[in-house]
Amino acid sequence: MKKIKKTKTELALELGISRPTLNQYIEMYENGNDIENERYNIIFQRLFSNFDTNREAFDRQLESIKFLLERDRRYDIGTLDPEAADIVARIHNKMVADMSERQWGKKIYDAILILLSQYRIQPVMRELMGYFSDLNSDSDLDNLPDESKAYYSYYYKVFREIVNNPPVYNEEEYESFLKRKAEISKQRMHENDQMAENVKKVINDTLMEVQLDYQTKGIEASENEIMNEIFRRIKR
Repeated sequence: MKKIKKTKTELALELGISRPTLNQYIEMYENGNDIENERYNIIFQRLFSNFDTNREAFDRQLESIKFLLERDRRYDIGTLDPEAADIVARIHNKMVADMSERQWGKKIYDAILILLSQYRIQPVMRELMGYFSDLNSDSDLDNLPDESKAYYSYYYKVFREIVNNPPVYNEEEYESFLKRKAEISKQRMHENDQMAENVKKVINDTLMEVQLDYQTKGIEASENEIMNEIFRRIKR
């Protein structure tokens, strides 16, 4: 701190942490331990790993870090690990740039939302995205699971066939597509109805619990007070 002529109070303020937290992180760093907060572990490495850093170089690095911290605050991603936060910010900026154009593809973003809600339980979606990601990056495939290899080989065969022989309209297959679309829509409506019933049951059960408690204690409550108490208990 003396070398860069900055007080701990100043640095804590600029890093968005309390003075006691800064002292704790400094102690961990100086003792050669990883700071428990991964984001600040990276920050301390960037700020203090070079013993020859002068005040000017330190300030440049600090400004870069402050920009990232402000970005995380603005996008509400400060609780994510650094890699996830960077991905969210990059996707956000890319989407904003794309949507600034008049003819952005709504179906593309609808598909992205579906993918985000389904990829954990739908291996077809998950592996397809993995296929495109690995195909267009320098990722190491030495430890690729056998399941992924099976999907990748199949996807490559399908897409190679599409490139070499562009698809033509097949009425029978298209009718099958429409039938499957209707089935998915019906299933989704059923799931939404089931969710609504589950929510109603939770609210009704909590309402009965609140009314019984108030009745037992002799408390007269307004409708708004009862609703607030219901929501409070549901959130517990």
